[in-house]
Amino acid sequence: VWEQLFLPWVVFDFLPEPRGRWRRRTAPDWPSTILALEYARRHGDSLSPVEARFLRAASDAPLSFMAVTRVEAGRSLELKDILTGEAHRVIERSATAGLQPGQIVLARAVADGDIAVMSGLGPYPLLPGDHNRVIDFREQFLKPRGPIDRARLKASSLEVVLFYRQLVEQALNPQPPQLQNTDGDRLEPTTLEFELRCGVREAFDRLKMLSVVESEDDQLGGAEWSAGGEMERVE
Repeated sequence: VWEQLFLPWVVFDFLPEPRGRWRRRTAPDWPSTILALEYARRHGDSLSPVEARFLRAASDAPLSFMAVTRVEAGRSLELKDILTGEAHRVIERSATAGLQPGQIVLARAVADGDIAVMSGLGPYPLLPGDHNRVIDFREQFLKPRGPIDRARLKASSLEVVLFYRQLVEQALNPQPPQLQNTDGDRLEPTTLEFELRCGVREAFDRLKMLSVVESEDDQLGGAEWSAGGEMERVE
């Protein structure tokens, strides 16, 4: 399912950087622009005006975290970019079936005039509770680098995708909660055993009212009796 996010990222965002020995002797033909723009440069004469505009617009549009503000089933979505503050209305049919206002998606909003579409949609929508975590990511990671605009997000696309992957992993594999008392001490399951100085029947008669689920007859259904009719064991 990650292909729907990964493939557009490779085409519109990824620019390989030379590492190791390649950093010291970079080949003259080492890629200097993203794949979409290189394709447009080489095959621009065969592209229609609409295709050329889409490649340019998609190459300029960054991946970002979008809060769903309105859903028009089968037609469109209204989105608010949490990182830049921009608002988008995108034409979308399939995603409207599974999204609700308040959810968060990772997407690229590609605009051509008054019409916008999504490209590179993250496969898992995030819950409204992740909104504050995205804001923390913006304030702690992106803002110290400078103004958060489209160019900044384009340069940080890998970090944005990795943070999204982290949120998805935590949502799909949540850690069990840690139970604590009011003093902050962890709660641990404990079994207490008591030695009762009375018969089994007397103990049962005194303790049976502690059960709020089973009736007395239900509790006695598993009791063990002696040959003489005395209760020997009961839970």
